[in-house]
Formats: sequence, C-alpha cells, structure tokens
Amino acid sequence: MKLFHILVLVSSIIFFSPYVFAEGVWNVYTDCNRVYDMSVNGQVVWCATSGGVVRWNGADGSAVRYTSLDGLPGNFVTAITIDHSVVIWCGSDWGGIASFEGSAWKFHPNDSLSGQWVEEIAADKDNNLWIASYRLWFFDRKTKKYNKYQMTGPVNALAIDGENVLWLGTDNGAASFDGTAWKTYTVQNGLADNHVNTVAVDKKEVKWFGTNRGVTSFDGTIWKTFTLENSKIPGRVYDISFDAGNNAWFGTTKGLSFFDGVSWKSYTPENSGLEVG
Repeated sequence: MKLFHILVLVSSIIFFSPYVFAEGVWNVYTDCNRVYDMSVNGQVVWCATSGGVVRWNGADGSAVRYTSLDGLPGNFVTAITIDHSVVIWCGSDWGGIASFEGSAWKFHPNDSLSGQWVEEIAADKDNNLWIASYRLWFFDRKTKKYNKYQMTGPVNALAIDGENVLWLGTDNGAASFDGTAWKTYTVQNGLADNHVNTVAVDKKEVKWFGTNRGVTSFDGTIWKTFTLENSKIPGRVYDISFDAGNNAWFGTTKGLSFFDGVSWKSYTPENSGLEVG
C-alpha cells in the first residue's frame, strides 16, 4: 500500500468533523492529509486520500475534493487509477469500485469485496480493471461483472506492461499472466525477497519489484537486485515511480531513494527535510 506522508498536495483541505447540517444542506468535512495513492493525467493529479478523492491541477494550483456527498460510496479511498479513456477509477473497502467520467461518480458493487482493502487498480489495453484486494479480481467493462482469481497468497500490488501482460506482487513472490498462462517468480529466480510490496514497469518495459529486502529489476532475461549493501535503499520498498527521464524513485519505510541507472541518492530525515511517519 502506498502511503504518502511525504507529499501532501491538499494541505489546505484539512477538516476533522464528519458531517454538518446547516440551513437545510448537508456538508461533509474530511481529513485529506493522508494520500494513499495518486494517478497523473498531464498536469492533473488525482489523489486517493483519507477524506475522499482530490483532483489537483498543477497548472493553476486549484484543488477539487469529492466525497460521499458527490456520489462516492465512502470517504476513505485507498487506490486510484486512470484508464485509457481517461475515466477515473478508485476503491477502498466499500465492496466494489467507483468510476468518474467527468460529471458524476458511479458505484460498481461487489459484495464479495466488502470489507477488503483495495491495494491497487490497473486498467488493461481494453480498459478492463484488475484489482488487488488481498485476492485478485478482474472487472469486465462490457459485462460489468467481477471475476476472482485464486492466488497462492495475498496480492499486494499489480501493474500491466506494454504487451498487456499482468504482473503481480504477492506474499509468496511475483507472478505474470498474459491472458492464457501464469508464471511465478521467487528468490530462486532472482527476487530480492518473496514478500513483494509493489510492482512497476518503466518506459523501457523493465519490471521492478519492491520487497522487504530491497528492489529487483527484470528486463525479461536478466534479474538485478539492489539492497542496502550495493545501493542506498534505506528500508523496505513500498512504492516505485519513474520520472520523465525514466529515472526510478523508491518510497521506503526510512525515506526516498533515486536511481538514474548508474548512481544512487537517498533522502532521509537525517540528510533532508523529508518526514517519514
């Protein structure tokens, strides 16, 4: 799960009272200070927060907050993504996922998901949704039906590469699914650790796996592992992102690490103004 204590895009939108009724109108005030996930479309950043969904416009600095009064099933949101048609999808423990196509939120219920924390959502090339929520779920956009895949362990993270192959991170290693066949990967293949917290695919189609003991990359042939001993990753890796130059950024339990393919830099509370909590 991606918990961004570092980057708070909505620091000006911090409320603590759940609901207020005044002059015949209900208003909801929520705490958006914890950002659990983000998805970017151009200069617009969509944030899944502890107080709803926040749309932050980097061009003018404006922010719009969506809560249950706007149609969300709940105000606590843990995962968010943008599909190839620029539809916003988000989830939590509501028993389903919600979508936003520019005017209103729509809820897509699934009772079997009720109470399950949605870790991550990703859209494939056909805009179908894969959902990591302890187990693996598939949401068919055409039929509006959910399908559950039984995995050998809890599913912590997922990503889809340019060939439309699904990559998973679980408590028992990593896995891939090309629509027909499954493949599994463990420390015996080259993973740093079998507990995979996050998965990401960079602009060169290299797969990256953040684990409890460092990070591993896989280009389809060669596995490379980076730990505290041969890099500057200070802790368990829970998030991976890539900037415009395809440089890798790693969110860890002890700070933030940067890798440009050659050299490493790490930012911790001791050597920067970074706050980790």
